[in-house]
Order: sequence, then C-alpha cells, then structure tokens
Amino acid sequence: ITQALQHYGVQDYTRGQTRVMSALPDAEAARLLAQPRSRPVLLVDSVNRCSEQGRVFQHTLAQFSGDWVQLVFEP
Repeated sequence: ITQALQHYGVQDYTRGQTRVMSALPDAEAARLLAQPRSRPVLLVDSVNRCSEQGRVFQHTLAQFSGDWVQLVFEP
C-alpha cells in the first residue's frame, strides 16, 4: 500500500485517530453481517493523515460483528 500511496504523492502517513464504539446495527448492516439487529456491532472510525502536511487523506467507517473479530492496537 505504501508504494500505491507514494504514486499519489503521499510519502509517509500516520494514523490520526481510531475510535471504536458498539451500537445496534441498522437493518442493512444486520443483513450483510447475517446477524439479528438486537446483537451489537463494533463501529470503527479511523483517520489517516499525511505526515508531511498533516492533512487527512483517508477516512474509514467500518462495522464488524463482535462475534467474528478481534481488534489489536499497537503504537
């Protein structure tokens, strides 16, 4: 991924922030995750920034079924 980002002018980047929350899924998310709407999902909101300018170049919102995922954060 580093080479692809460099092709578009992003020489180096850092994770600006990652926020993890739990919430009940909407109907579409529950359908896609093959789970009932009553079972919470993990919502992960993350931002990557260019190291040089500090500008945001990637913002990701993801939903995971808590039964199927383990998240590990390291500095």
